[in-house]
Amino acid sequence: MMTLYTAATGNGAKPLLVLEELGLPYRLHLLDLARREQDSPAYRALHPGGRIPLLHDESNGLVLFESFAIVLYLCEKAARLWPIEPRARAQTLQWAAYVATNLEPRGLVLHRAQREGWTATIPRSFTEEYDRFLAVLDERLGNSPFLAGEFTVADLFAYPFARNLATRDPERYARLLHLQNWATDIGARAAVRAAYARLEPA
Repeated sequence: MMTLYTAATGNGAKPLLVLEELGLPYRLHLLDLARREQDSPAYRALHPGGRIPLLHDESNGLVLFESFAIVLYLCEKAARLWPIEPRARAQTLQWAAYVATNLEPRGLVLHRAQREGWTATIPRSFTEEYDRFLAVLDERLGNSPFLAGEFTVADLFAYPFARNLATRDPERYARLLHLQNWATDIGARAAVRAAYARLEPA
């Protein structure tokens, strides 16, 4: 059995999406970040940095943090969603890394700037570069139904970013028609709906 410690954030959703899609048995432990449950001594004993998500695989004693590491571990454990063929595997890694390194950090900066009122200090070059990165993603999804050509962990890894973009920056999201169509399709998957129902209960 595995236990996932997480919360309703973009990174927090990624391993839960993968667990549901793979159909692996797991226990879910939702942490209340507002109450700083991630700073409790019990949780800090598992993750010294007090971050989410974190996976504890009781079958082998592994305690693993960082969403990228967790989702790849789960895919290799189940031998699904992570292609074996080298070309497909490389493309899957490429697009997951593209979202993790180029899009999510910039999106988070803009979200915090809007929330905290320092948008005016962001240089124009930053937002122009962000838009170029988004255009590359949108173009890819105009040429392929999935990021790596077939449905892989890259799509589940990228979906929370698109979901956050739709709510946090709707004007920018509205310009990305291919991304919108892809996100609609991914969001309609039974596993994705089940994961968010657990992560964000009514």
